[in-house]
This record gives sequence, structure tokens and C-alpha cells, in this order.
Amino acid sequence: MSKKINLFSIFLLLLALMPATAQVPSQFNYQAVLRDDAGQVMENIPVEIEIAILQASAEGPVVFSEIHQVQTNTMGLVNLQIGSVNNLNDIDWGNDSYFLRLSIDGELMGVSQLLSVPFALHA
Repeated sequence: MSKKINLFSIFLLLLALMPATAQVPSQFNYQAVLRDDAGQVMENIPVEIEIAILQASAEGPVVFSEIHQVQTNTMGLVNLQIGSVNNLNDIDWGNDSYFLRLSIDGELMGVSQLLSVPFALHA
């Protein structure tokens, strides 16, 4: 009986010594509905989407970029996981402001600042 208690105690001690680490996702979701110049949904078509993250301003240096080859669905919707192609871990998120630049099939769609989401404000 005491042998089982000793083994169990050693097991608990080893568990306590293991570092408690949580895996933080190194990706974030991006979703968009694509429309043509007439405002019609671009349904079921393949598109190339280039994502770039710029540092400090909308014209700042590119600190991250990746290209996604995706297809819209019947509603013109595309879903991307930014960071699934290249690694986002090299960006020092707390050191500066960052902007997202989006190009579709080589045409610049716009640049917008990346801001906090309520979940991150609570964390």
C-alpha cells in the first residue's frame, strides 16, 4: 500500500514540476465578401489574396506578407487564417501600431489599422 502511495506522490510531484504553458494561436481569422465593380457578388471563383502587415503607418515598411489562393463560395465569401502560410511570431505586437494591406488578384483593396478586439482587451 505504501509503495502505491509513494509512486502516486512521485507522479504528482512530476506533474507539479512540469511548466504550465498554454498554446497561443499564431494566426487570426479574416473574412470578406468579394464583389465586382457593379456590386455583384463574385460567387464560386478562384482568387489570389495578398495580405501584408505594415509597421507604424499605412505607408510603413512591410513586416509580414503572405499569399492565399482561395475560392469564393456562393455568397462571395472567403475565409483566411492569416499566419497559416508564414509565421506571425516575429512581429513585436506591443511595440508599435500595425496596418493590414489587402490586395486581390494584384489590385490594392485598401489598408486599415489593426485594432484590439474585446477578447484581447479582457485577456
